[in-house]
Amino acid sequence: MTECSTLDRQIEGINPFLIKIDVEGFEEDVLAGAKNTLRADSLIAVIIEGQNEPINKLFRDHGFIDFDYSPPERTLTLKKKCTSNRIWIRSSKLEMVKKRLMTAKKRLIHGSVI
Repeated sequence: MTECSTLDRQIEGINPFLIKIDVEGFEEDVLAGAKNTLRADSLIAVIIEGQNEPINKLFRDHGFIDFDYSPPERTLTLKKKCTSNRIWIRSSKLEMVKKRLMTAKKRLIHGSVI
Protein backbone atom coordinates (compact mmCIF):
# COMPACT_ATOMS: atom_id res chain seq x y z
CA MET A 1 0.00 0.00 0.00
CA THR A 2 1.32 3.43 -0.94
CA GLU A 3 1.37 6.03 1.82
CA CYS A 4 -0.19 9.38 0.99
CA SER A 5 0.44 12.75 2.54
CA THR A 6 -0.66 16.35 2.04
CA LEU A 7 1.22 19.43 0.99
CA ASP A 8 0.50 20.94 4.42
CA ARG A 9 2.17 17.97 6.13
CA GLN A 10 5.12 17.84 3.73
CA ILE A 11 6.07 21.49 4.23
CA GLU A 12 5.15 21.81 7.91
CA GLY A 13 7.55 24.26 9.53
CA ILE A 14 8.60 25.70 6.16
CA ASN A 15 7.37 29.09 4.99
CA PRO A 16 7.36 28.94 1.18
CA PHE A 17 7.01 32.12 -0.82
CA LEU A 18 6.53 30.39 -4.20
CA ILE A 19 5.12 26.99 -5.08
CA LYS A 20 5.10 25.30 -8.49
CA ILE A 21 2.44 22.61 -8.87
CA ASP A 22 2.65 20.27 -11.86
CA VAL A 23 0.83 17.06 -11.02
CA GLU A 24 -0.75 15.96 -14.32
CA GLY A 25 -4.43 16.40 -13.50
CA PHE A 26 -4.30 15.95 -9.73
CA GLU A 27 -4.23 19.68 -8.95
CA GLU A 28 -7.52 19.64 -7.01
CA ASP A 29 -6.27 16.75 -4.87
CA VAL A 30 -3.02 18.54 -4.05
CA LEU A 31 -4.82 21.79 -3.26
CA ALA A 32 -7.31 19.97 -1.01
CA GLY A 33 -4.34 19.15 1.23
CA ALA A 34 -2.89 22.67 1.10
CA LYS A 35 -5.38 24.70 3.13
CA ASN A 36 -2.80 25.96 5.65
CA THR A 37 -0.24 26.55 2.93
CA LEU A 38 -2.62 28.72 0.90
CA ARG A 39 -3.49 30.76 4.01
CA ALA A 40 0.16 31.36 4.96
CA ASP A 41 1.18 35.01 4.67
CA SER A 42 4.62 33.92 3.43
CA LEU A 43 3.10 32.46 0.24
CA ILE A 44 3.36 35.15 -2.42
CA ALA A 45 2.67 33.17 -5.60
CA VAL A 46 1.67 29.80 -7.01
CA ILE A 47 2.50 28.59 -10.50
CA ILE A 48 0.11 25.85 -11.51
CA GLU A 49 -0.56 24.01 -14.74
CA GLY A 50 -4.14 22.88 -14.25
CA GLN A 51 -7.11 25.15 -14.23
CA ASN A 52 -10.83 24.86 -13.81
CA GLU A 53 -13.42 26.94 -12.01
CA PRO A 54 -13.08 25.19 -8.61
CA ILE A 55 -9.30 25.75 -8.68
CA ASN A 56 -9.70 29.35 -9.85
CA LYS A 57 -12.27 30.02 -7.11
CA LEU A 58 -10.01 28.50 -4.46
CA PHE A 59 -7.17 30.85 -5.38
CA ARG A 60 -9.46 33.89 -5.59
CA ASP A 61 -10.95 33.00 -2.19
CA HIS A 62 -7.42 33.01 -0.74
CA GLY A 63 -6.67 36.48 -2.13
CA PHE A 64 -4.73 35.54 -5.26
CA ILE A 65 -5.04 37.16 -8.71
CA ASP A 66 -4.31 35.36 -11.99
CA PHE A 67 -1.57 36.91 -14.18
CA ASP A 68 0.35 36.45 -17.38
CA TYR A 69 4.06 37.22 -17.15
CA SER A 70 6.28 38.51 -19.96
CA PRO A 71 9.94 37.85 -19.09
CA PRO A 72 11.48 40.20 -21.72
CA GLU A 73 9.42 43.15 -20.47
CA ARG A 74 9.25 41.93 -16.86
CA THR A 75 5.58 42.79 -16.76
CA LEU A 76 2.52 41.21 -15.25
CA THR A 77 -0.85 41.57 -16.92
CA LEU A 78 -4.19 40.25 -15.77
CA LYS A 79 -4.89 36.85 -17.30
CA LYS A 80 -7.18 37.36 -20.29
CA LYS A 81 -7.42 33.92 -21.80
CA CYS A 82 -7.47 30.49 -20.28
CA THR A 83 -4.16 28.77 -20.81
CA SER A 84 -2.80 25.83 -18.91
CA ASN A 85 0.04 27.64 -17.13
CA ARG A 86 -1.14 30.12 -14.54
CA ILE A 87 0.64 32.43 -12.14
CA TRP A 88 -1.46 33.34 -9.12
CA ILE A 89 -0.06 36.23 -7.05
CA ARG A 90 -1.42 37.23 -3.65
CA SER A 91 -3.05 40.63 -4.17
CA SER A 92 -1.55 42.06 -0.97
CA LYS A 93 1.97 41.28 -2.31
CA LEU A 94 1.47 42.50 -5.88
CA GLU A 95 3.36 45.80 -5.61
CA MET A 96 6.30 44.05 -3.94
CA VAL A 97 6.38 41.47 -6.77
CA LYS A 98 6.27 44.17 -9.46
CA LYS A 99 9.11 46.08 -7.78
CA ARG A 100 11.18 42.90 -7.52
CA LEU A 101 10.64 42.13 -11.21
CA MET A 102 11.87 45.59 -12.22
CA THR A 103 14.92 45.62 -9.94
CA ALA A 104 16.12 42.02 -10.29
CA LYS A 105 19.50 41.46 -11.89
CA LYS A 106 19.31 41.03 -15.67
CA ARG A 107 20.32 37.68 -17.15
CA LEU A 108 21.58 36.53 -20.54
CA ILE A 109 19.21 33.82 -21.77
CA HIS A 110 19.54 32.32 -25.26
CA GLY A 111 21.40 35.39 -26.46
CA SER A 112 18.91 37.92 -25.07
CA VAL A 113 19.31 40.03 -21.96
CA ILE A 114 16.23 39.67 -19.82
